[in-house]
Amino acid sequence: MVTTYAGKNTGEAGYRDGSLGEAVFNEPAALAMDSQDNLYIVDSGNQLIRKADKDRVETVAGTQGVQLSGTNYIQGSFRDGSGTEAAFNFPKGITVLENGTLIIADTWNSRIRAVLSNGRVITLVGTGENGKAPGPLYQAVLGSPAGVVYYNKNLYIADADNNLIWQMPFNPAESKALPNFAPPSEEVQIWVNGVRLEPDANNKPYIQEGRTIVPLRDFCEKLGYRVDWTADGTITITKGNWQKVFTALDPNLKNNNGYTLAGLRYLAENMGYKVEWVPKYRTVVITDSQGVE
Repeated sequence: MVTTYAGKNTGEAGYRDGSLGEAVFNEPAALAMDSQDNLYIVDSGNQLIRKADKDRVETVAGTQGVQLSGTNYIQGSFRDGSGTEAAFNFPKGITVLENGTLIIADTWNSRIRAVLSNGRVITLVGTGENGKAPGPLYQAVLGSPAGVVYYNKNLYIADADNNLIWQMPFNPAESKALPNFAPPSEEVQIWVNGVRLEPDANNKPYIQEGRTIVPLRDFCEKLGYRVDWTADGTITITKGNWQKVFTALDPNLKNNNGYTLAGLRYLAENMGYKVEWVPKYRTVVITDSQGVE
């Protein structure tokens, strides 16, 4: 026998939190259940993420905007932030992780979003442009993603417009928002795993012959590495059990007014990072993870 679990039996579209029998939805599009038997609902027409426990329905993410003229739909938008301040645009898919994080396919925003266990909403991948471009998370372009699942350290994304399934390496314990690049300027931005590094004010990174040059000690120490010099000019960089030695004769290093400078790509790749240049923002992005495939 099929029975009603949540929502009014009148079939009306609208919005109301409350008891299971009094709650009102607007084209619910996807469901996911967590380990505590909470049912999460993608309320697509309301641009909301709702939760139904055994007694009540409440809104956990999204904000009520204005109604689109001549329809029952609420106007979609985009905004990251605390749960009920965030905004979605006709989301269609959801999966819930063991740690309580919700992964949302925010379809008309062409983004994959996350609602963290603290209620904050972040963007995991997608520029907001609708199209097709695999690559690093901060550059990948999706086409109306309509579904998402997590399995074996990967997110799998159903891309409705491109008729594709994307694969994205993902660690639930390290859900990170995309970097929010500053507008381009003469200053070179350096982002490491989603966090912008603030350079030494007296020795900022600069570009020379197509290479980004940084002060070696400042860069390494900001990433938590130890830097040691010996009398013969040998430089040893260590972190935990990892170690890398550079000699004074290394052509990729040079001295300037007492500072040892290095090509950023050369230095970071020797430390095991992946390096990408984003010319639109004059930004170097350094990561230890891959992107969308």
